[in-house]
Amino acid sequence: MLPPSMKLCQFLCQKTFLKPSSLPNLRRFQSACIRKARLIQSLKDNNKVNDELLQQARFAVFRNFKPLVAENSSGGYHIPWKGFCELSAILREQQPVLLTNDISATTDPTCSPESFSFAINIPSDGEQGTEKSIGDVTEFATEMRRAMFIISQEDTDILSQGYGLLKWHSMNSFCPNCGTKTVSDAVGSKRMCEECNQVNYPKMAPIVITLVMDGDRCLVVRQPTFPQGMFSALAGFCEIGETIEMSTRREVAEEVGLLVDNVHYQQSQHWPFPTSGLMIGCYATIIPGTAHQMSLDEKELEDARWMSREEVKSVLESNTRSKAGRSSIWFPPPGAIAHHLIKHWAFTK
Repeated sequence: MLPPSMKLCQFLCQKTFLKPSSLPNLRRFQSACIRKARLIQSLKDNNKVNDELLQQARFAVFRNFKPLVAENSSGGYHIPWKGFCELSAILREQQPVLLTNDISATTDPTCSPESFSFAINIPSDGEQGTEKSIGDVTEFATEMRRAMFIISQEDTDILSQGYGLLKWHSMNSFCPNCGTKTVSDAVGSKRMCEECNQVNYPKMAPIVITLVMDGDRCLVVRQPTFPQGMFSALAGFCEIGETIEMSTRREVAEEVGLLVDNVHYQQSQHWPFPTSGLMIGCYATIIPGTAHQMSLDEKELEDARWMSREEVKSVLESNTRSKAGRSSIWFPPPGAIAHHLIKHWAFTK
């Protein structure tokens, strides 16, 4: 039996498509991950990034906060990583941010643990949104929300962090304590005020997203701002002083008028809209026999429906957007945590 550390390492290998064929491979992977994490921390602590590191790095590019994505001739979308040579002039003017959640350089045998990934934003220059073909690959800038729904989960995580950090820097250029203009550290992990010496770090707002359950049914809801036909789970910001459980109970009571009997945490996701948030995915069961007491907060919701597992499975199997004149229901795509909460509930008893 593998020790707990090896079990964790094996889990990470599976998540990153590294085939753990032997314990030596697992140990090398574990060592590379630890080394990478410590190198990243040293960059933050020392506040130094030399040209040699940047020359080995790769960059995810945003144009006016719209990520650059690529579609190749065989189908699918991905991040079109750029090298130092392509961006050297821009790097003298724009601050890149270090992507700490990118572990592909660690798992890619062609990259060393010293290889790093950054994101950089290029202000609009009039060419934003235009397509550019390089061989059989077409690159274009698109809205972040769209990008999250067309690229892989690994690329989604990378762009989500890059977008969140770049937006935070753009909105926090002045010290909240004294109003003096702040400066970023070398890797974009914080901003410092040279007047009062206050250090400001990027922050995320906690948001509970909850799939409400009543026996063998779940509750899906629709906000007026959703695309036509889309239903999702309940969601709302946590308030200061609340625990996850307290926030979940309050949101369910406010939005659908039901009392929660039990709350169970499932998973989380960084959500970069409107600014960086941490989506905390939960399941909540209501007090038995009270489902008929549901009453909607019509300022927040325009519809809510109880659906059986079979009904949810049927929607997930088709899960296509509604078109004009059709009233079919669909759920958020795999890039959203709501999709995974609904799918996990439907196929797990």
